[in-house]
Amino acid sequence: MIRYGLIAIACLVMAGPARAQSTGDPSGHWEGTVTLPNFQLSLAIDIARGDAGRFVGTLTNDSEGIAGLPLKSVTLDGRLVQFVIASGSGSEEFNGVLTADGRTISGAFMVNGLSAPIDFTRTGDAKIDRPSSAAIAKSLEGVWNGSLDVGGKSMRVAISLTNHANGTSTGTVVNLDGGAVEIPISRIVQEGPNVTFEIRVVSGTFVGSVSPDGAELAGTWTQKSFSAPLKLRHPATP
Repeated sequence: MIRYGLIAIACLVMAGPARAQSTGDPSGHWEGTVTLPNFQLSLAIDIARGDAGRFVGTLTNDSEGIAGLPLKSVTLDGRLVQFVIASGSGSEEFNGVLTADGRTISGAFMVNGLSAPIDFTRTGDAKIDRPSSAAIAKSLEGVWNGSLDVGGKSMRVAISLTNHANGTSTGTVVNLDGGAVEIPISRIVQEGPNVTFEIRVVSGTFVGSVSPDGAELAGTWTQKSFSAPLKLRHPATP
């Protein structure tokens, strides 16, 4: 992982280009490659209108095993597109200009202190997953808090689980010490006291079980080659 923590990615920051005057629509699936000395970094961005009419987006960085990481924010000002990425060091920004034909967003990143231009090309419609699972026991609902030992440092984790009226459940994982972005749980499986969470966004899984009194959810977090015990408790539980 864990070079970047639970949800962090390569540090990407840039100074914004001049504001364009006309208005475009950045919705779609965008692909581009940053070229730097000794390596290239291929990225994919998906942008769509959310339920409230605001833009939402995700980042995919295959080289780090990140697929569909929710962006902290996506904004459009004329043809100036900005998205903010939450990471362990705070928030990183991309700023670019959407071309008049809506096919390219031209901007630049600064990666590890080096500025590099990147053109994102629209290759299709946005691919933003909104996962859901079968309903879970009511006792499993709510927010569970715990911490992971990552290289001798404690990383606070919060897992939120919710049942819905349509008979499904959803969940999110948040690294409270690494940007606090809500990462969707791709799949929730509960079989009696045994619980499994699949978090495909960061190639992670949690396998554990609920204690007989329902106060503790203990198991193992695995992400790529990293594995560590994780104990979670409801905040209201003494």
